[in-house]
Amino acid sequence: MAAQAVSLSGLVALATSAVIWVLAPHLLGLMGASAATARLGTLYMRLVLLTAFAGYPAAVFNGIMRGAGDTRTPMYITGAMNVWNVIAAALLIFGPGPLPALGVAGAGLATASARLLSGALGLAVLLRGRGLVRVRPREILRWDGRIVRTMVRLSLPTAGEAAVRQTGSLLFMRIVAALGDVSLAAHQIAVSVESLSFMPGVGMGVAGTTLVGQSLGAGKADLAEQSVRRVVGLAVLLMGAVGVGFALFGPAIASLFGATPAVVAAAGSAVRIGALEQLPLAVYMTLGGCLRGAGDTKSPLWATMLGVVVFRVPVVYLFAIVLGWGLNGVWLGTAADFSGRMLLLYALYRRGAWRRAPLV
Repeated sequence: MAAQAVSLSGLVALATSAVIWVLAPHLLGLMGASAATARLGTLYMRLVLLTAFAGYPAAVFNGIMRGAGDTRTPMYITGAMNVWNVIAAALLIFGPGPLPALGVAGAGLATASARLLSGALGLAVLLRGRGLVRVRPREILRWDGRIVRTMVRLSLPTAGEAAVRQTGSLLFMRIVAALGDVSLAAHQIAVSVESLSFMPGVGMGVAGTTLVGQSLGAGKADLAEQSVRRVVGLAVLLMGAVGVGFALFGPAIASLFGATPAVVAAAGSAVRIGALEQLPLAVYMTLGGCLRGAGDTKSPLWATMLGVVVFRVPVVYLFAIVLGWGLNGVWLGTAADFSGRMLLLYALYRRGAWRRAPLV
């Protein structure tokens, strides 16, 4: 399974990068970028795509390790990638000493090299068998249609979920941008703060994927359900505590970014509203991971579609533009979005079909 995932991810990476290489200028144009911004953005994207053959599959390599129960090695690899990226970016962007200052091109080269490093390290771990799974080169070159079909069947809903989520995010950002520069800057600060709260949910979601998959693979459905309760409970506890911190200290946290008073005030209000998202997000993120571990990749797709189609775009537009609530309306609509996703995903989980989802 791991070997087929390695070969399939490489082929998909090459095909996808070729398409994005051609469409890069047009994609940036759709985002409303100016001609100068689109030119620089295209340069950056194409430099990163040069190592896409290793950068994109790196996520698959790390997923193989996590699925086998090894969550530490991907953490070390990601840490090495980020340290390299920061150092390389500082040298290539600003060009200290005799080095030329490459600006955006330097940022692209730094990111491309960091992604290449991540992919190389992940593949080396799998080939050498230092983790819990060992992949042999001859297995990578041998095509198994049955396994590949299974992987495609399981991955298509997740890919569709990502596509729906990204489409919704594009439309969502257009609404935020329409509110003006102050709201846009404040939103970016609030998102940066909020992203820290995602870590418990992401971590517990990965743990749930592994534990549920291994439990069902061993024929222990009761243990899988117990794992779901544990990871969801821990995520709710941790992210709930973060939500309390956001509600109490939102403006103070936003002020750490050193923006103008108007931006800090708007960002602080958004962070406080973001406290409402924490519990729904905790359940949504961890339940989604658990269901994927059971082979049910469709339920998270339906939940994401509901959130984007019903809440993310229409409700945010209603609150922010029609009712004139501005950035506060954006964040209230987002809280409604995650609450709706959580309720649908929980209902699908309670149906229990995930217990019988065929993996192969």
